[in-house]
Amino acid sequence: MTENVYHKLQQHLDTFLLRAPESDALIEILKIRFTPEEAEVALLLGQLPKTFSEIAQSTRRDEAKLQSVLETMADKALVFKQAKTIDGVNQAVYSLLPTAVGLWETSFAKGEKTPEKERLAHHWREYYKKGWGRAMFTSGVPFTRVIPVTRSVKSEQQVYPYEQAAELIKQQGYACVLHCPCRKAAELDGSGCGKPTEVCMHFGNLAKFFVEKGYAKEISLEEALDILDITEKAGLIHMVGNSKEMGVAMCSCCTCCCTQFSAIKAMQVEEPVARSRFFAHVDDELCIGCGICEDERCLIEAIAVVDGTARVNAERCIGCGLCVTGCPEEALSLREREGYEEPVDTGMDLMQAFMNKK
Repeated sequence: MTENVYHKLQQHLDTFLLRAPESDALIEILKIRFTPEEAEVALLLGQLPKTFSEIAQSTRRDEAKLQSVLETMADKALVFKQAKTIDGVNQAVYSLLPTAVGLWETSFAKGEKTPEKERLAHHWREYYKKGWGRAMFTSGVPFTRVIPVTRSVKSEQQVYPYEQAAELIKQQGYACVLHCPCRKAAELDGSGCGKPTEVCMHFGNLAKFFVEKGYAKEISLEEALDILDITEKAGLIHMVGNSKEMGVAMCSCCTCCCTQFSAIKAMQVEEPVARSRFFAHVDDELCIGCGICEDERCLIEAIAVVDGTARVNAERCIGCGLCVTGCPEEALSLREREGYEEPVDTGMDLMQAFMNKK
């Protein structure tokens, strides 16, 4: 009976936007994160928020006990609790956090190293390889997009606010930072790359929730911009939700650990993320063939030094700009891509497109 509730929860989460395909690894993850009673309550919740009265009406559970379980689940970041004004009354509403953004991130958000976190890291990484990774990309609609690092774009180039990391951050009213689940899980599982981990930024109500529950640290605008500088120097790629609104998070990704980019190499998935408006271009007269772009800065193998000069595979290039900022001879620049398809306007538009293709 106890085992069955976790399988039911897996099936329930699999109806959510980014899926939760069946796997023994996921069942082990759910057993670590949820008690059997919490798993049963989770089945009463969906991705859309519900008031307590709506949840209580769907079960015969004692209301005081149900309220207690929901609050504990919120404290464990299994349930997203937020305040909503409904018919002029301020009420708490609850929604079940999906695999991502949600259970995956909060498994490692605090950066802890414990036996339990090490088990979670192993199970999550196994789960990614056994089906979760491919399930993320079955819709054919990239859920995230690349934006170029700030210093790679020249001042005379036309760059819209939704294409600039700093401008996107400036539009946010509240921000927090937590540990990158991809690199933290890899580190805990014995294969970390050594890149910074406490650089994953979240915004808005979800960020406030993470901070309130102790899973993240509130940061100022200046601190957020400092993190951008740290990640650019570390050679990490900026990724946001594939809409002009950006979404709830800005990730700084490496291709060795990141769930999105490792799909390119490990699973040969085409277009797991949407490219930026730009692609890299080499000035042959300035290039000395030093190989920094190929060996250190291009994370997706779109550049190769041939006969002493760097050559860019424009079709493979994602336009992150890391090669530009890493070139000591300033031989690389970003050029606008022909036929670039702009992201949709809002997060709701993206969700609708994703569901239409799912």
